[in-house]
Amino acid sequence: MPAPPVLANHRHALTVMPPAPGGALVSVIVRSMDRPTLGAALDSVVLQTHRPIELVIVNALGREHRPIPARCGGLPVVAVAAPDGQRLMRAQAANRGLDAASGLFVLFLDDDDLLLPDHLSRLAGTLQSQPDAPAAYADVAQGRFEAGLWQPLHCFEASFDPIRLLFENYLPIHGVLFRRILPGAMPRFDESFDLFEDWDFWLQMAAHGAFAHVPGVSARYVVSGVQQSDVFSESATAQATRARLYEKWRSRIIPEEFAAVLKRLQSLYREASQAQAQVQLLRTDEAQLRQVIAAREEEVASAARMIEGLQGIVAARDRDLANGASQVADLQDVLAERHLEITHAASQIANLQSVIGERDRELTHAASQIANLQSVIGERDREVANALAHTAGLDHILARRQEEIANATTEIAALRDILAARDEEIAEQARALEGMALVSADKDTRIADLQDKLARLHAEGPVRALKRTLQSKLNGPR
Repeated sequence: MPAPPVLANHRHALTVMPPAPGGALVSVIVRSMDRPTLGAALDSVVLQTHRPIELVIVNALGREHRPIPARCGGLPVVAVAAPDGQRLMRAQAANRGLDAASGLFVLFLDDDDLLLPDHLSRLAGTLQSQPDAPAAYADVAQGRFEAGLWQPLHCFEASFDPIRLLFENYLPIHGVLFRRILPGAMPRFDESFDLFEDWDFWLQMAAHGAFAHVPGVSARYVVSGVQQSDVFSESATAQATRARLYEKWRSRIIPEEFAAVLKRLQSLYREASQAQAQVQLLRTDEAQLRQVIAAREEEVASAARMIEGLQGIVAARDRDLANGASQVADLQDVLAERHLEITHAASQIANLQSVIGERDRELTHAASQIANLQSVIGERDREVANALAHTAGLDHILARRQEEIANATTEIAALRDILAARDEEIAEQARALEGMALVSADKDTRIADLQDKLARLHAEGPVRALKRTLQSKLNGPR
C-alpha cells in the first residue's frame, strides 16, 4: 500500500490516513472570518479518517471574504453567505450552517481551531452505538504553537454533568458531535446571543438526554499569544450576557433540576466554607510564619553584617591567596625545571646503570677468566717446581757429564797423541812396506788389513773414535 499523502500548508502537518468509508454522513460547519488559520482548520477536516464528510463553510465576514471553492481536498463544500453580502453574527452564521447541512451528524469548527485525524470517527462511532445520546464529545487540549511546536496549556476533560452545564460551559464547540434531527423541536441557536451562543445550544441539546463522553484528546483549542476571549473573562459584556443566559433558563429549569442546583450549591457552599476555614487557618499560620520570618530576617541582617565583615577577611585572604598563587606559580616553574633536570638525570642514571651492568658482566667474565688463569698458573707453578727439581737433578747429572767430558777430553788428547804415534808408525811401516817388494802373501794381506784399518781410522771423527775407545774400555777385554 502506498504511503498516505501529507498536507503541510500549515504549522502542524499531519499524515492523511486512509478513510473508513461506509459511515454516516457528517457535516462539519465552519463559521469563517477568513482568518489566516482557515486553511489549517480545513486541512484538519480533510485529514479525518471518517468518511463521508461534507464541509459547510459559512461566510461570516461578508464581501471581504475570499472565494470559497466547490471542493476542498476531495470533500464537497457547501458555501453559505448572507443574501445581502453583510457580516453574520455568530449565532446567525451557526443557524445558516445548520440549515445548509445535510449530514446525520453535525460538528461546528471555528476557523482557528483544529481536529485530530480520528476525532469524527470516534464520536460518530459512539453516536451510532448509543442511539439515545443526542450528542457525543471528546476531550479537547487548549494551547498554542511556539516555534512550530504545540504547547498545551489546559485540557477540557470531564464527565457529562447537566447540573454543571446550568452554570458553566465546559464543552468547547468543536469537541461535540450532535445529531442534526432529534425527536420534537430541533434546537436552534438563539440569535440574541453573540456570546455563549454555544452554551445556550448545549442546554437545549441536554434537554433531549445525556451526552456521551468519549475520553481522550482528539481536538485542539488554539489560542494566540494576544488573544483574550470574552468566554474566559469577567468583562462587562461577559457578565451581562451570562446574566441574560441565566434569566432565560431560570424559568425553564424543572423543580428536580432546581433542587439539584440548590443541592450542588449547598455542596459548593459547604466546600467553600471548609475552604474558608482552611484559609483562615492558613492565614493564622501565615501570621505566625511572618513573625518567624521577621525574626529570621533580623537574623539574616545580623548574618549579613557578619558576612560583610567576613567578606573583608575573605578579601584579605583572597589577596594572600593571589600572592600565594603567584609564588606557587613561580615554584611550579622551578619545580618544572627541576623535574626536567631530574628526568634528564634519571635518563643518565639509567644509561649509567646499563653501562655498570655491562661492566659488571665484563668483571664477572674477567673474574671467571682470572680464576681460570690462576688455576692454570698454579698448574704451571707446579710444573715449574717440578721442572726446577728436575733441572737441579739435571744440573747434577750435567756436572757429572761435564766432568766425564773433561776426562774424556783428556783421554781424547792422549789418544790423539797415541794416534799420532800410530800414524807415524803406520807411515814408517808404509815406507818399510814400499821397500819390501818381495814380501810374502801373508804380509800383503796384513798390510792390506792395516791399510783398511788406517782408512777406517781416517774415516771416523775424533768423537766417534773417542766413544769407541771409551766403549772398549768400559766393556773391557772379553
